[in-house]
Amino acid sequence: MKIIQLQLYVLICCRAAVSDQLTDLGSNVTINCDLDENEVYWILLKTPDPPTVILQSISTTPSPFYFNTTFRKKYSVQFKRHLFINNVTDDELGVYYCMNTHTPPKLSNSTRLHFTESTQLTECHNHTVVECIDQIQKQWQIIIIISGLMIGLLLIVLIVSLIQSSAKEFILNDVLICCRAAVSDQLTDLGSNVTINCDLDENEVYWILLKTPDPPTVILQSISTTPSPFYFNTTFRKKYSVQFKRHLFINNVTSDELGVYYCMNTHTPPKLSNSTRLHFTVFAIEKTDMLEKHIDDADLLQTRVTYQLQDPNKMPSQ
Repeated sequence: MKIIQLQLYVLICCRAAVSDQLTDLGSNVTINCDLDENEVYWILLKTPDPPTVILQSISTTPSPFYFNTTFRKKYSVQFKRHLFINNVTDDELGVYYCMNTHTPPKLSNSTRLHFTESTQLTECHNHTVVECIDQIQKQWQIIIIISGLMIGLLLIVLIVSLIQSSAKEFILNDVLICCRAAVSDQLTDLGSNVTINCDLDENEVYWILLKTPDPPTVILQSISTTPSPFYFNTTFRKKYSVQFKRHLFINNVTSDELGVYYCMNTHTPPKLSNSTRLHFTVFAIEKTDMLEKHIDDADLLQTRVTYQLQDPNKMPSQ
C-alpha cells in the first residue's frame, strides 16, 4: 500500500458530499469522478468493513492497475477516471470515492450506489410490501449512522496526526484499526466536576471532543515533563485539566461539555482509547428545565411590571 503524506488538505477533502445513484439488479453503471485528474484511485466503502481500494487508473495505458485480480470482471475505467461497473449485484452496492494519486491527497464527493425500490421489493420474497419498505429504511438508517461515525473517527485521527508533525507518514490501515473503539456512558450532574479516564498506557496523550454534527475538537495535549498541558484553545484552561499525566478533569460541567471524549497517543501508529459519552442524569435534565422555566417566569414578571408602570389597565395575560 502506498504511504500517503498527511497534510491539512486531507481534513478539508474528507468533508465530501454524498449523492445517491440508483440502479437495477444486473444493470451496467458508470460512476463519475469529479476530480480533474488523469490518474485516480477508486475506493469502495461497505460498512462495517474497512475501505477497499479497487483500482488505479493509469494515464499511459487504457488498462488500470487492479489491487485484486477478481475486480477485473466487474470494474473498468472510462475516460481515464470514471468507474464502470458491469452487471451490478449486491456485492457492488456501497459508497464510492475517487482520489488523486499524488500529494496533497484529494477525495471526490462520494456516490452511494443502491438498488431502486422495485429491485429491492422483488428480493423480499415472503414479506409484504409494507414490511419490505420498513426493512429497507431501517437498513439505510443503520448504514448512514455507521458511515457518519467512521468518518468522524477517521477525522479525529487525521487531525491529531497533522498537529503532531507535517512530515510524519503512516499507512491507511493503521488508521482503520485504531478507529474501532467501544463507547461507554458516563453520567454527571449540572455543575459537577468529572474525571474521564484514558485507558491507554501512555505518558503523553491528546484529548479530543466529538459533538455531532460539529467536527472533532482537539482540547489539549498532556506533556510528561510538565504538569500543565498544552491547550489548543486558551478558553479550555477554565474547564479542562489533566490528572495523573493522561486522565481528563472537567470543572463545573455545563451542557457545552457534553459529548463523546477520546484520548489518543502522540506518536505513530495512532491509537484511540475507548470513547466515553458524557451526558446528564435525569435529575440534571429536570434541573435544567426548571431553571429555564424560572427564567421564563422572571421575564414575564418583568414585562407585567413594565406594563403596569406605563398603564395599570394594560396587563399582559399569563
